[in-house]
Parts: sequence; structure tokens; C-alpha cells
Amino acid sequence: MAQQVLKVYMNDTLIQNMEETCQELGIQMAFTLFAEKVIKDKRIPFNIDNETECRMNKKREQTLLLRSRVLKAEEERLGGAQGYTVDETMERLRKYW
Repeated sequence: MAQQVLKVYMNDTLIQNMEETCQELGIQMAFTLFAEKVIKDKRIPFNIDNETECRMNKKREQTLLLRSRVLKAEEERLGGAQGYTVDETMERLRKYW
């Protein structure tokens, strides 16, 4: 079966902690195991309660705010808004993440 690359953006600390934990457990393909479990059970293999959802939404809001500040600072440095498409804007954001 052909394999493809899946990009997942996470902060460096989370990635490092995940790699260390998987190495301790002897698991090399943690995301593959997760994907197979989701497919088999037709659900995410853990519960997300309201408190967790609120924390995740807050984190998303903080990330979006930070990204918008980075873009605004870059636009100011370049002398104003440049009229980018959504794809161009996302590509510019990826430079900072």
C-alpha cells in the first residue's frame, strides 16, 4: 500500500513529550495506531468534556490572535496590506509555525 505524508502542527514541547512517551512504551507508529482505532470504532478513542473543549477553544483563539499579530507586523514592515489570497496567507502563516 502506498504511503502519504500527513502534516500535523503541534507545539515543540508536545511533540517532544509524545516522542519520549512513545519511545518509553516502544511504540513507533502512535498516530497510525490512533487512526486505526478511530476507523475501527468510528469514534475518537477518548472523551472530550466541556472543560476540555473550552481549553481547546481558548488555545485556538490565542493562536489565531498571535498569527494575526504576526501578519499585521509583517504587513507594516512591507508597507501595508499586500492583498494576498487565502492560500497565500496560509503559506505565509506556515513560515512562522
